[in-house]
Amino acid sequence: MRMVVKPDDLQTITTEETPENDQVCLGVQVLVDGENLYMATVEHLKAQKRPSDMAAATEFILAKLGELLDHLEDSYGLRIEVAYYYMTRVGEDALRSRRILWRFKGQLKLLGIETLVVEKWNEKAGNVDPRLISEAYRSLFVDRKAPSNLVLVSGDKDYEPMLVDYQRQGRK
Repeated sequence: MRMVVKPDDLQTITTEETPENDQVCLGVQVLVDGENLYMATVEHLKAQKRPSDMAAATEFILAKLGELLDHLEDSYGLRIEVAYYYMTRVGEDALRSRRILWRFKGQLKLLGIETLVVEKWNEKAGNVDPRLISEAYRSLFVDRKAPSNLVLVSGDKDYEPMLVDYQRQGRK
């Protein structure tokens, strides 16, 4: 199953493919590029002339991730096996300075999502993309523990080759 959450319309979750014969899949791995999601959320909230500060953006992200997980479980019978929210140390420091970080991480944990903090290379580039890709590949090829489905939440196309490799391995 390929889930599509468009940055311009974070209100709607659509599917490009639905399970055949209402088949219940084994499980799903949810990987969230928190850096891209946060930036897209702030832009989305600004475009709608809604509050876009850190508190508003993190609340929006938590609500939408909760809706996504509920949708996967309720509509498709998928069991969330692994869920990670990747963020940079810079993002973590920004949230900590506003005392939002611990609440945000706690709420993600209640959703079953583990937070992974990645060191940032420099002011412009981070390690979120390569770290997420590396761990996804390790799960798929080395540990051979990747669930049958992958849901990737991100705003960029850097992950397309990885998604193609997942499909070649019979994953959805």
